[in-house]
Amino acid sequence: MSCSISFLSFPCEPVPHPAAVDIDPDRTAVLLIGLPVHPDAAPQSDALRNLARICIAARDTGLPVVHLTESRNSASRPDAAQQQRPPHAVQRGDTVCGSVDALHRLLAERGLRRIIAAGRCHDGAALSLLNGLVAAGVELLLLPDACLAEASPAPQATALDCAALPTPDLLARMADLPHHACAEEV
Repeated sequence: MSCSISFLSFPCEPVPHPAAVDIDPDRTAVLLIGLPVHPDAAPQSDALRNLARICIAARDTGLPVVHLTESRNSASRPDAAQQQRPPHAVQRGDTVCGSVDALHRLLAERGLRRIIAAGRCHDGAALSLLNGLVAAGVELLLLPDACLAEASPAPQATALDCAALPTPDLLARMADLPHHACAEEV
């Protein structure tokens, strides 16, 4: 018996599918995978700056921002320290899921069918999670330039069977949503 793990091959460039990207605020959420709930440092890399810009735009348009992390700490209380956190950290109104099961329950409860994924999407566990979401019928939009790669390259949309867009293109699409204030440069 042989087994092929297609999501571990990264030679292809992501293929944007701009026509397939429709941001429905009632059915779309931003999913940040594996980031610290309370990061101390402000954005330093291009990927972190893109994460911050996406989080600002999502909150401005009312899109849910969901953090999938093993940390059980959440930012449920408003305090002065929250105001000083970088935009990709948990803010008031964000949701923290400590498990994949909690994420699936949240998606079902809120009727969310499209996920905009960013963060630490490069390891095997994250790729398995993303493939599982696609298999469950969730439409996945990957932001390769907002994925933090350590030793491995950022995931490729062609390996995940999903659409991919650069952050500026997604921000332009989000600008058409109601109640959107332009994401400020970080």
